Amino acid sequence: MTHVMNAADKAAAAGDAPALCQALRAARALMVAAREMQNEFFRESGAKRCVELLGSMGSRAGVTAALCRAADAATHKFENNKCAFYDQGFVLAAVDVLRRGEYDDETCKAIANLLGNTCQNDDVKAPGSRAFAIGVELGSNTDMGEVILGALRRETAGAGDEAVVCSLLRCVQRTSVNSDISGKFAEMGGLDDALRGASANGATARVLTATFKMLGQVTGNDDIRLQLVSKGLLELVPAVCAAFPSDPKVLEPALRVTGMVLLRNPDAAARAHGAGVLDAAVRAILECPGEAGVCRQVCQVVRNAVVRTPSLRDVLLAAEDGGLEAALRKARIQHADCKDVGGAALRDLGLEYHGDTEKNDGSLDYYYSAL
Repeated sequence: MTHVMNAADKAAAAGDAPALCQALRAARALMVAAREMQNEFFRESGAKRCVELLGSMGSRAGVTAALCRAADAATHKFENNKCAFYDQGFVLAAVDVLRRGEYDDETCKAIANLLGNTCQNDDVKAPGSRAFAIGVELGSNTDMGEVILGALRRETAGAGDEAVVCSLLRCVQRTSVNSDISGKFAEMGGLDDALRGASANGATARVLTATFKMLGQVTGNDDIRLQLVSKGLLELVPAVCAAFPSDPKVLEPALRVTGMVLLRNPDAAARAHGAGVLDAAVRAILECPGEAGVCRQVCQVVRNAVVRTPSLRDVLLAAEDGGLEAALRKARIQHADCKDVGGAALRDLGLEYHGDTEKNDGSLDYYYSAL
């Protein structure tokens, strides 16, 4: 890494932008390949040098993109570099690049990744993390959220690149570190933009997955949950489930958001029934019995729908030829993540349930054979 960074400095001193970009690409490749290279980059004061290079060579073709991609690699699950790029001012400089709209697709993706990396406490080898505090600072005291949403709107207004759109959606997800920041996103119209994009003709599985994961992150308080219901989320979900009936990458986050908006809201549960959400949830667990994540989220939808609206018990149990009960029993046996929530869903449906005395095949004559 020392030789690579020295080569970058030498290229910058000579005003050789292509050579500088080549050196930065090499640095990025090394850091993607090995965590130790991220550490060497940190020891070489990589963040400070990137700030200096952005100031001296950032206007040259390709340099800003190469710097941002190197920063993305440096900060990926590496705490020291997250802090260094923030403390040295590179993160705010990257926000400014987005603000001005002076970027290509690769630069935009790299900046979105960098911002998300910086706000995520995901370095399992670090003894502690400033990521949450940095995320709060950026989200509360800068216009980062507005800038990210502006970039997302520019991409979705035309024939935006799918990969860029998904990177920006993930950026919103990862930088929304508390309910206040999520609330600001909603106030700026972000929920409307997300639902509009998800309901558009031709919305791909990749975009829908990123959208629902982002909504799952920002749906952290009752106000946003109520807004999503009023803005038509529950009417959207059945259509999404019908379009991708066996795709767990779409179904799991879509059902997760659905379960969240039904929490402590009997009016939303009734609306979900009218919109066909409950039927869609039952079809999902029948279609994807081997997908633990989908099964778990269906269990949550069932629980939150019926716990305060017991009249929906019979509706759910009759859906899809009455297949829900057996599917729930099998899910809690087959998937460790469904054991507790699956049992709770059975209880909330008013069904007989005897915990670990059930037979391992989930059949209904479990109890007496265990005596």
